[in-house]
Amino acid sequence: MKGNLRAAVIASLVLGLASCAWSPREAEPDEVRARVAEDRAALTAAAPPPDELTLSEAVGRAVHQNLALRAALLEESLAHAEFEEGRLDLLPRVVATNEYYGRNNQLASVSESVLTGNQSLEPSTSSERYGWRSDATAAWNILDFGVGYLRSREAANEALMARERRHKALQDLVLDVSVAFWRVASAEHLLRQVEPIRARLGEALAQSQALTESQLLDPTQANTFQRDVLDQLRALRSLERDAESARLELARAINAPGVRFRVRGVDPARAQTPQLKVPVEQLEFDALRLRPELRGADYERRISRLEVRRALLEALPGLELRVGYNRESNDFLVKDNWWSYSGALSKNLVELVTAPKRIALAEDRGELADARRLALSTAVMAQVHLAYQDFRSAEAQAAISERRRYLESRASAITAVRADAGTASELDAARAEGRQLVAELQHASSYARVRESFARLQNAVGETPAPRYEHLGDLAELSRWAELTLTSWERRAAFGRGSARVRLAYRDLAPFSWHFSAPPSAVASPPPR
Repeated sequence: MKGNLRAAVIASLVLGLASCAWSPREAEPDEVRARVAEDRAALTAAAPPPDELTLSEAVGRAVHQNLALRAALLEESLAHAEFEEGRLDLLPRVVATNEYYGRNNQLASVSESVLTGNQSLEPSTSSERYGWRSDATAAWNILDFGVGYLRSREAANEALMARERRHKALQDLVLDVSVAFWRVASAEHLLRQVEPIRARLGEALAQSQALTESQLLDPTQANTFQRDVLDQLRALRSLERDAESARLELARAINAPGVRFRVRGVDPARAQTPQLKVPVEQLEFDALRLRPELRGADYERRISRLEVRRALLEALPGLELRVGYNRESNDFLVKDNWWSYSGALSKNLVELVTAPKRIALAEDRGELADARRLALSTAVMAQVHLAYQDFRSAEAQAAISERRRYLESRASAITAVRADAGTASELDAARAEGRQLVAELQHASSYARVRESFARLQNAVGETPAPRYEHLGDLAELSRWAELTLTSWERRAAFGRGSARVRLAYRDLAPFSWHFSAPPSAVASPPPR
């Protein structure tokens, strides 16, 4: 026995020293390379975009493959799993034990008289040296059940808050895709004309310089001409760079970095701008009702109230009920199996002293949540007003740019006719063409800004419903959802919520989304659980 004990002590010391001798190991180069290869493969695993990308396809692809939105979805799933796990804590504790015991001698005892101090019995035993015992005990603490129930409700609201955070990430992603798409699409058909016009302006600039050096052109007139041409070249370069940056941003949003793709171009001269006839007061009311941040604040308010109730409940004593079934192999027992039960009332007296402070702290958290919600509501109202004014300003700017585009187009046509007739120079014709292209690109940029401000207003109001969970893996269904979402918002802005067209749009959208702004007569489907 002593040898076995000595061996056990030595083995424990060896294992303890070995654990103390372990040190952290840095990542090996092979591990880093494997991780890089794995990440690159995951990033490039997405299907390539179609030859010509529409806005609804771009939004659907972004929702389907955007990594940030996928992370938000995983966060929501984790919060829901934690809620489901917390519900299991409401069940009573059931503990089963099976024990084998033994000793090197008999468990014997004697008795002594309390009156005389003499031994009243000879040494005796009522247990065997070797044996086993087992039991299964169920324990249920009523106070812990109440506290666990409130914690479970808090976890449920936290899961709903995670859903609203994902909804907000979805709305921001749709906004980013819409802004980048319209910046690219509005200038797509014009960018092909940039390089020929740039080459012609470069030739005109060189020809003007040559005429100036040969004293065939007045220096003042030449300087004015060259400044105009350089301004046009700079404007073309800036507009081209903005379009390319928007293309890269769109590629990032749809998870297609480094992939060349085309978008379905829009001619701003023929395209209709979105109409906005809803008063800003109605948009403000809808934003306070629909914004995911404020809906999340509602759930946070619920959590604050539950924390106050939990703090009050924790100040009560706890009643624990136990019932168990026991068996033992001891042959000295008259009954080798029996049921046991008990009830105990207990309370940590220190918690009674600290209960008022904990209750006050929970109430303070509730007041803080209310203050944050009011501050957030103020910020949301300001965002709606700013987005509304920005849209009206973009509309006015688009009208001005459209007028200038018309004037530059007419001036270019007149100059071309005069150049053919010999009453104007080729330099003037090249400059007029450059001005026309710059005006068209600026008008395209103004049209894109109208669309951008319209999308920002949609984001500020919160009129972007989330797709159903079962559609998140279907790219075609997501594209259909995006098309219906954008259509319903345009109809909503143009005709108001109560119009028949808007009700029809919401009816078409209902099968694709459960979280959308429906009229009073419509009912949204609940999320799948």
